[in-house]
Amino acid sequence: MKKIALACVLGMALCGPSAADEMFGGATRDWSGQYFGLQGGGAWGDNHVDVGGAGTDTNDLDGGFGGWTSGYNWQNGQWVWGIESDTSFADISGSFCTGGCFGEVNWFSTIRGRLGYATGMFLFYGTAGLAYGEVESGLNGLAGAQGDDINAGLAIGGGVEIAFDENWSAKIEYLHIDLGDNSTPFMAQPLVTDFDDINIVRVGVNRKFDLYGMLFGK
Repeated sequence: MKKIALACVLGMALCGPSAADEMFGGATRDWSGQYFGLQGGGAWGDNHVDVGGAGTDTNDLDGGFGGWTSGYNWQNGQWVWGIESDTSFADISGSFCTGGCFGEVNWFSTIRGRLGYATGMFLFYGTAGLAYGEVESGLNGLAGAQGDDINAGLAIGGGVEIAFDENWSAKIEYLHIDLGDNSTPFMAQPLVTDFDDINIVRVGVNRKFDLYGMLFGK
């Protein structure tokens, strides 16, 4: 996954200057305005399980996801800043404790600020904000020792977006997401599963549009 992401970014960087000259006459694309898009990718990370206070078991968590995104950009010269939100349906899971325990992320959303630098057809940006989603964990086959909750935490990362024309663009992005802990009953002590180390790489396609003009005919 990480090698594929790096190859995509390098490929876009190598073709950038000549493509920018052709599409925008060497100028920087205007990134300001509203946009909506579709996105999806893969996730991996570590899942830590404290089994009834008896010790911690660390195991892998991985899977895929897909959903939509929307946002708004402001631009001053080559600096671009904005706010972006997204929601993804997910199948990110792992089995622990020799298969007796499980942890899952069923969906997640983020609301983030973005700050970037635009050059030609490219927008390089960093991003940070709130992440929240539904996590589920427990012991397989044991009634009453399974539970789900909606948790919140931080999301931080960055990416690069490349313009096809004045309205369409594509991006590749990395985020580190913290969705906190999920606690379920287990004998006299709770079984605590944490979801604070989730890494995602995703690609997406965005369409810029003029919402004000659509609503008021401008």
